Amino acid sequence: MAGFMIFEPLSTVFMQKSNDISLKEALELMLKKYKLEQKASETDILKAWIKSMGSFVAGNTTKVEFIKKKAVIYLKSSVMRKEFSMEKEKIIENLNKELGENVIAEIEFK
Repeated sequence: MAGFMIFEPLSTVFMQKSNDISLKEALELMLKKYKLEQKASETDILKAWIKSMGSFVAGNTTKVEFIKKKAVIYLKSSVMRKEFSMEKEKIIENLNKELGENVIAEIEFK
């Protein structure tokens, strides 16, 4: 049994290995592997929508979907749908700013 080591030497345990990744990278890989990144994006967009548009608009929002860089916002009010449709570019800009990156390229109100 002279040639067998049960434990790794401490020097190798505390040294970062080249295949080590950060927690953020690990979570992103997990989301991608289990195809959950779409749901995470929808949740982030919903939070950004509520924060940037306020509680009144949030109360009139029934659903938020995100499909291939396109956000689909479902609203109870036809007046809001019409108003927001005229301000799409500004809304996209505000949401992307709130999200911290250019996630949304297009937005649709239903």
